[in-house]
Amino acid sequence: MFRDLAHQALQVGEFPFQALCLFSGYPYQAYPQSALFYPGTWITLIPSLLGGASHASLDAFHLESLIHLWIARVTAYALFARETGSPWGGPIGAAGFAFGGYLTGYPVLQVSIAQASAWAPLLLLGLRALAEGQTVAGSLATGAAGIFILLIGHPRLTLYAFLSGLVYFVFCLLRPGSIPYRRALRDAAWIGALALGTTAIQLLPTLEYYQHSNRVRLPFPESGTGFPVQDVLQLLQPGLVSHWQPLYSGLLPLTLLIPALARGGQQACFWAGIGLASLLLSFGANFPLYDVFFQLVPFYATTRSQESGMPSGSAWPWPP
Repeated sequence: MFRDLAHQALQVGEFPFQALCLFSGYPYQAYPQSALFYPGTWITLIPSLLGGASHASLDAFHLESLIHLWIARVTAYALFARETGSPWGGPIGAAGFAFGGYLTGYPVLQVSIAQASAWAPLLLLGLRALAEGQTVAGSLATGAAGIFILLIGHPRLTLYAFLSGLVYFVFCLLRPGSIPYRRALRDAAWIGALALGTTAIQLLPTLEYYQHSNRVRLPFPESGTGFPVQDVLQLLQPGLVSHWQPLYSGLLPLTLLIPALARGGQQACFWAGIGLASLLLSFGANFPLYDVFFQLVPFYATTRSQESGMPSGSAWPWPP
């Protein structure tokens, strides 16, 4: 629908600042998930406009989604190959990330979730490169991924991506061989400033819209919806508890966790902690950890439906 609203405005030579057919006028461009300035959006819009169609092409939109599933696998492969230093770690981690129950489930229905998830591994890879002193490669990867995630505009996934990036960056700086933390923080600060400046054309209208919306702080019951705890059974077998199974990982990836954790070490513990924390947060108010995040983490109270955007065990596989 959002692609079609932009298509209809552009088709008659107007920039889609507002969608007059919604709520007697809706601030379309200020809505972050309109993603008008994200390059991937134009995979749908350009063919539709050039073809003279009366509506945005559904086939082009399918292509937009599929391309981002491909990007998810490529970026995950690069991250996990670097993390594991193994010829098997990259492809296995990439397959678990791109083809697990998470990215092939709900995000296919809401493409902004899949898009933001697709660029998250590149963000982490860039932060690792920065921590290791690879300034040019790290700056390009971190900056590009950060800009794309901000322009995609899914609030919950943006928050999760940057929280994960912050934790991972600190972890990388504590590794042997990392650069002094002052230099790393300086590099990260100017990249962040550049990303915010580049995306200001979207962020400033969004912040104005946000101040007038009902998402400034959602009530706890509305924000805290998530998986029932029993849905954890669907890590192994889909369909046991409900029709939707975004937690599904399958027996093979979960079995590979055993030798990964048995090897021990800080790296295995870090990824295990990321996976476990993400899984527990995906339960929302059904598990006490969410209450802590709701009260303490900035902007967390603006998110809802924690199960639909959380990189849980199947979405963020721990590398073997």
